[in-house]
Amino acid sequence: MCMNLKQLREEAGLRAEEAAFKLEIALSTLRNWESGKHKPTMTPHQFANVLKIYQCTLDDFCQAMDESMGLIKK
Repeated sequence: MCMNLKQLREEAGLRAEEAAFKLEIALSTLRNWESGKHKPTMTPHQFANVLKIYQCTLDDFCQAMDESMGLIKK
């Protein structure tokens, strides 16, 4: 099942404000990721943290990022 970053966050049971706080990023940054305006750029520590917070695998996150960026054809 393919989902975007917003759906991945929601699957983890997080509101946007909660996720941004836990990821230590601005809410606008999170919204830009989810809308596909910007691709997430993170340090390795931040990346490990997002996988833990979103309770997902690397593959799940990459697929959701591609979906959000419009890189996956439906």
